[in-house]
Parts: sequence; C-alpha cells; structure tokens
Amino acid sequence: MPEDFTQAEEFVISDLETLKVIADPLRTQVLQLLLKPKTVKEVAARLEMPATKLYYHVNQLEKFGLIGVVETNVVSGIIEKTYQAVARDFCVDDQLFALTQFTDQTVRDVLGVIFDGAREEVRRSVAVGLIDLNTPARTAEVLDRVLGRATFSLTPAQFQSYAGRLTALLNEMGEASQENERQKETNGAELKPYGLAIGFYPVHLIRDEAGE
Repeated sequence: MPEDFTQAEEFVISDLETLKVIADPLRTQVLQLLLKPKTVKEVAARLEMPATKLYYHVNQLEKFGLIGVVETNVVSGIIEKTYQAVARDFCVDDQLFALTQFTDQTVRDVLGVIFDGAREEVRRSVAVGLIDLNTPARTAEVLDRVLGRATFSLTPAQFQSYAGRLTALLNEMGEASQENERQKETNGAELKPYGLAIGFYPVHLIRDEAGE
C-alpha cells in the first residue's frame, strides 16, 4: 500500500543528535542507497550483509526523520516496508555550529558526515571499476577523477577570493544537477552520479623547535 510521501530537494540538519545519527559510516551508505525506494532486504543485498544487521540503523534513520516509509506490503504474512530518503541532499545548518559547544568528538562527528561517506563512495567506485587507481587520473582524452590533498600559502584576501569562487562553482554545479534531473527524460544524455567532498580552511602547521 503506497504511503503519502514526497521526497524534498534538501534536508537541513539543525541538531547535534541528528548529526551523530547520520555521521555513522554504515548509515551514510544506507541513506545513499535509499535515495531511491528500497526495502531493508534490498539495501542489505547491495551492501552484501544480513538484513538483520541493518534494522537498528534503519530504525534510527527513520526515528530522526532522515528516511520515510513510501510503501507497505504484506509478504508471506510479514509486513515489509519500502523506505526512501526524505531528501536528495543533506546539509548541516551553520547555526548548529555557532550554538554548539565543540569537543574533539563533536568535530569528529561533523567531519564524519562529510568525509567518511566520501571515502566509502571512492572505495566502492574503485571496487566496481569506475575509478582505476592503477592509471594516472588524467590522460590525453579522459579525466576520470580528481583526488588529492594540498596546503597552499595564501593571504587572507586571496583565501576569501578563492573561497567565494569555489562557492559560486558549487552553486553552479548544484543548479546544473537539478536542471539535469528535471530534463532527464527528454534531453537524451546519460546522467551519472559524481561525488564531491571539499574542505578549504586555515591550517595550524606543527613545526619543530627550530621553527622549520
């Protein structure tokens, strides 16, 4: 029986408890798979693990309003629910950071939402051959990924300038993605998912006693 459910474009996390729920790497994977409707058994099959190990995590995601039931069926006398993520995208409210007394664990939770999920996405893409780490990323014709980490020496003004341009680029990509989703049945081009995890921040360098 179909439920009254509508997936939103964005869900804003505004409390620390919900942030902790979504920070769990396994729940991040479950949430990603539930961008499209699935049962717990279907999610378990994709993750190659027993469904019994997922029910607690699915219940937590539902309890905190991150997923919802889109359909309920009776299969062999047992109620089977189909779940879907409540939104296509999840982000953290900046006000949460301003109001939160940060501890080391809180920082880990915040970063876990961003980077643990990205790590798992890259790992899965390598496993299925979407990313080939044995070959250079850039060839004469193909750029299949951009992976790396760097530290830059910039003035505060340069940092502000580059950060603004990065933000503008992210907004442009988000708008293009939404337009592609709206037009996917008519534009004839194949849509593929691409992930982006980004951090651009001041760095405290650890130096030796000589200052080197």
